[in-house]
Amino acid sequence: MIVGLGVALPLLGGTVALATLQVEGPPRTAVPRVEPIRPPAELPSRRLSFADLVYQGAFRVPADDNGDNFSYGGQTLVYNPGANTLLIGSRYGKVAEVTIPSPVKGTRLEELPVATYVHPFRDPADGHIRDISTDDTALDGLLIHDGRLYGTGLIYYDAAHAQRLTHFSRSLDLSRAEVQRIYQVGETGKAGFVAGYMASVPAEWRTVLGGAAVTGQCCIPIIGRTSWGPSLFSWNPADLGRRDPVPATPLLYYTEQHATLGSWEGSNGSYGGTTSIAGVAIIDGTRTVLFAGRNGMGEFCYGFGICFDGQHLSFASAV
Repeated sequence: MIVGLGVALPLLGGTVALATLQVEGPPRTAVPRVEPIRPPAELPSRRLSFADLVYQGAFRVPADDNGDNFSYGGQTLVYNPGANTLLIGSRYGKVAEVTIPSPVKGTRLEELPVATYVHPFRDPADGHIRDISTDDTALDGLLIHDGRLYGTGLIYYDAAHAQRLTHFSRSLDLSRAEVQRIYQVGETGKAGFVAGYMASVPAEWRTVLGGAAVTGQCCIPIIGRTSWGPSLFSWNPADLGRRDPVPATPLLYYTEQHATLGSWEGSNGSYGGTTSIAGVAIIDGTRTVLFAGRNGMGEFCYGFGICFDGQHLSFASAV
């Protein structure tokens, strides 16, 4: 068996749960090896399922650092394979780098090991998220690709569909300011479809999908400016700073006229008004695109302080 994906899931109480996807194949060794690229037509046709996820345990994140912490944060998260660390965002748009202790399948919080800081909290965009808008903007997605850190910024409540700038790039050294500006990726007026989660594209899929990485967004206010379900666009991170805007090729998205997953004013096992997509991965050696997020299953309602629906973690895959 080989580990196809590591999924880190921030949970309540300052913990991180780890899961892996296991797919058929020979065991991986600690030393990287060069394997021939298999044409997509030769890849397994079976989609991965929830049963392929293996729970590895959990650990706790460290406490406050200079007044910032992980409370109400954690959605902005990326694994750094070169250092075997996690970069995790706070609610204030800053990011800290922490170690990954050996996870424990404990039943009590005090049984879980505690990560340590590798680098304290810092704004990875060096203040330029506010170039998107001076109001209601936030860091939303992170990607480590070809040894660089990429990020996305979002106007949370963009009723005017005004957002144009979405992506930035920097080195993995968070100790120094490097970001000069935020760039546009994709068509003008479509920022709500791309300004979110990102992932690298496996080598065998890059020609077919039209890019070295993917970016997407879903289910954010205002629903009319984003996708009625997970969206996915291929792009080339190396184009940031070289092409303006950076081209993005649509692979998957849902509009109001084609809301085939379901209505926003409802709920089902795939999509509804409470759906949120926090991350995506294209699993190496398979035909599976995995979206991770959450989805409410109760009766739909909308209002201030009068609606409650328990949510559960859900995973959806697509060919």
